[in-house]
Amino acid sequence: IIDMGNLTSLEILKLGRNKLTGSIPPIFPSSLKILNLEDNLIASAIPTEIGYLTNIEAISIRNTGVGGTIPTEFGLLSNLETLKMVSVPIAGSLPSEIGKLTNLVELDIVVTQLEGRIPSEYGNLSKLEILALKYSSLTGTIPSTLGQ
Repeated sequence: IIDMGNLTSLEILKLGRNKLTGSIPPIFPSSLKILNLEDNLIASAIPTEIGYLTNIEAISIRNTGVGGTIPTEFGLLSNLETLKMVSVPIAGSLPSEIGKLTNLVELDIVVTQLEGRIPSEYGNLSKLEILALKYSSLTGTIPSTLGQ
């Protein structure tokens, strides 16, 4: 995948269901609202720079080799409504910074290598309608802040 920083008007980037290889570029246009990298052969870490896409509303990374950890910079995505990371080898823990995404409606993080607890900060996600955190190695109790 190439550097797309010069595509300054690009709002929707859907590259799903291909056989794309390589890594996710660290530069995307700031105008980007939807990023879909589903069903590809991409094998890289998630660039922290994605956390600076202030206009982004939806990120979907599914059935790829995208690994590493979920960048804490995702907590800066104030317009993010949908975050889907399904069947990807991400590891580490769920970042508490996701709890800052007050516009988040859907959080779908399924079939990963994540460990640890569900952060209590996720109780701040007042617009959340769908929460799917399954088929990982999460431990501990369900935070009492969820559902308040």
